[in-house]
Amino acid sequence: MRSLKARLGLGLALSLITLFALQWFAVTHYMRSLVEGYASSRLSHDMDNILAGVSFAPDGSLEIRRESVDPIYQRPFSGHYYLIHAEPSEPLRSRSLWDTQLDFSRPQQGKVELAHVKGPSGQTLLSMSGGFVKSGRSVVITVAEDISSIESQIGRFRARYAVGSLIALLVVIVLQTLIVKAGLSPLARAKDDLGRLERGETDSITENIPTEALPLVREINRLLGALRERLRRSRESSGNMAHALKTPLSALQQILESEGAEMGDGTRKRIESYFAAIMERMERELSRARLAGGNAPGRMFDAEADLPDIVETLERIYREKNIAVTWSVEPGAVVHMDREDALELVGVLMDNACKWAVKRANIGVRKSGGSVLLVVEDDGPGLPEEDIAKIARRGVRLDESATGHGLGLSIASDIVESYAGAMEFGRSQRLKGFEVRVNIPKATHVRS
Repeated sequence: MRSLKARLGLGLALSLITLFALQWFAVTHYMRSLVEGYASSRLSHDMDNILAGVSFAPDGSLEIRRESVDPIYQRPFSGHYYLIHAEPSEPLRSRSLWDTQLDFSRPQQGKVELAHVKGPSGQTLLSMSGGFVKSGRSVVITVAEDISSIESQIGRFRARYAVGSLIALLVVIVLQTLIVKAGLSPLARAKDDLGRLERGETDSITENIPTEALPLVREINRLLGALRERLRRSRESSGNMAHALKTPLSALQQILESEGAEMGDGTRKRIESYFAAIMERMERELSRARLAGGNAPGRMFDAEADLPDIVETLERIYREKNIAVTWSVEPGAVVHMDREDALELVGVLMDNACKWAVKRANIGVRKSGGSVLLVVEDDGPGLPEEDIAKIARRGVRLDESATGHGLGLSIASDIVESYAGAMEFGRSQRLKGFEVRVNIPKATHVRS
């Protein structure tokens, strides 16, 4: 169980159930003891009266004065009974017992015992037996009272008290659940902030949370800030490096063009091919830096808001080709990617399309089941079927697959793979040129 709320709720519920069960047992036990204590005090009083009325006849037989005994002991099966033993005399029984024999204990002299026994009709009797000495003879007196009605009342009290306790328990559990929920509400706000952070709507988590979780949230915010700064420096460094290398490489290329005649044709051609590859890479890095711009990391990509900026940038870069760059977004189609990653992905794909386009390049964003589909196409020459099959084959490096397409597609492939997406290549049915289809799942976690 990973939910803190569930853990607290379950622990509290178990504690309350245990507490109420112990309280119910203690109260009902105390109530029974209180009632039986009252009954035993009455039995003790009757026993004293009977002891005072006991005497011995000249022949040694037991006798008892009627005025010493409560009349209730004379009514058959009244629920009040006594039995007197004084060997070798025959025992004296109350008239209420009639001819019934009861199994009463016979304690030693000076001792009194309480017990529960079955009465004449099977009812529960509370009996008190005491050992005494009177007129030099050992006498055991037992008095008993029917407590079945008392037990019935105690049973009803226990049932009603159990129902009342259960209702109180449920009320307390509900109240405590609300208290726990209110106490954990700052954590719920932190959870909402995580969702907003994933969507790019905020750049940190609220620190208005319980003290116990505050160090964790502060550390997460610190790491988020460090990652944002590291990503910014990395992208700036990439652009700066490309700018820094472009000037000396251009100078070296000019020297090569002016003094290259002194070299052999083979050497000069190899050097020129190396320079062309380096310059192409520099131009790619500069294009990526221009497309990414100075946006803050952590925000989610908004196709309708961000595509126009990409299109405008590409139109400036390829102004001389006079390409019509268009875009479309299906309502409700949301690209679940970090804005920087999405800008780079769309930028390199659209840059590749504009590079090979004759007059038109287009990007479309639409829903596709539980995913979002990005389609980038142009009206250029495209790729032969064998090259498309080659770059789609698993394990083939895209930057080695198709001349002119490889580098941009390789960068895009790395980004798509980090979002557990898929990228397909083919020929555009609409523009008849090269087409790239990128499928991004709705719920993804970026893989490092």
